[in-house]
Amino acid sequence: MRCQNHECMNLIDQIIEELMDASKSLAGSLLKTKVLASRIKDQEIVDWADKEMAGYRGPDDQLPDYRHCRAVYWGIMQQRGIAMPEGPIPLMIFDDETKKRFFTPHIEQSVPAIESFINRGAEGGTIRKQYAADICQFLTTRIVNENKTGLRIVTLTSIIDVSEFIQVLSVIRAKLLDFMLKVESEVPALAKPQHQIQPLPAEEKSKVSNIFYSVINISGDNNTVAAGNQNDIK
Repeated sequence: MRCQNHECMNLIDQIIEELMDASKSLAGSLLKTKVLASRIKDQEIVDWADKEMAGYRGPDDQLPDYRHCRAVYWGIMQQRGIAMPEGPIPLMIFDDETKKRFFTPHIEQSVPAIESFINRGAEGGTIRKQYAADICQFLTTRIVNENKTGLRIVTLTSIIDVSEFIQVLSVIRAKLLDFMLKVESEVPALAKPQHQIQPLPAEEKSKVSNIFYSVINISGDNNTVAAGNQNDIK
């Protein structure tokens, strides 16, 4: 049985206890993970925790696969100058490259921002991102057989449901818990009170890194497109 007093628990035990309780903020566990990684001088884990706490906003930020999600694309189209009723935009009208670049939805917000969104009682809520006019113009040129169909994108908005945000938090929590459990089992040098944790020998540090990459799996892409300046939570 784990010690319930945080003063006698090592840092990994504290993180595990918090991750097991779904009512606890995931942000707190990420901050403690950053402390642990800093103590053992593992900059890659520090950087990952920082990204999860600050969000993936930079042009060079690599978005992990687990932050991809589903979205609905809604807008107005014209066909040969005649406006069609506002409704879902069928992605099949675009070529594969365009669909991958512009229509691979993802959640880039920080964990604290996602938690705040969910905790505000956003049941049934969505995040809507309106595409800028120049992007709509460009996407019109990417419609397959545009000249024959006469189609034109007038307005376009991506809509992501709150359930996708809940899923992202659940995945991060599960991955971080798996990582801590494996580290606890395979790197006993870290099972110490936090003030006694020291930089690890090269072999042990390599073991932690291998566990991190196999469990957290931060691989992904940085194919993020600035779609516009409106990003509304509703």
